[in-house]
Amino acid sequence: MANLEGRRRVTQGTLRLTGNDVNAHSTATTATIYTGRTRLKGFTAEGGGSDGTITVYDNTSATGTAILIFGVEAGTNQSLAIPDAGVLFKTGLHAVLSNVTRMTAFTTDGG
Repeated sequence: MANLEGRRRVTQGTLRLTGNDVNAHSTATTATIYTGRTRLKGFTAEGGGSDGTITVYDNTSATGTAILIFGVEAGTNQSLAIPDAGVLFKTGLHAVLSNVTRMTAFTTDGG
């Protein structure tokens, strides 16, 4: 078990966030996860039948520069905990899922 800042713990593919107000947003398709200013604190992903990716944009669509590209291995559950304040998204958080069965993003309101 890794302990980051004493508040975020990643245990065997399960992401647990404690402290602060954290929201969970789950999707099985490419989607705008959040509209407006937010901070991505982490996420979990379930891989599909072949290796896939999650590409995240600071926008309400898949335009502009990708902020994060995360590889997801086929048939696995993977987590990413983002330390400190997380990643700031000023416009919105849009995720493109490719060969990913489900993604759950953990955000804080307003950033």
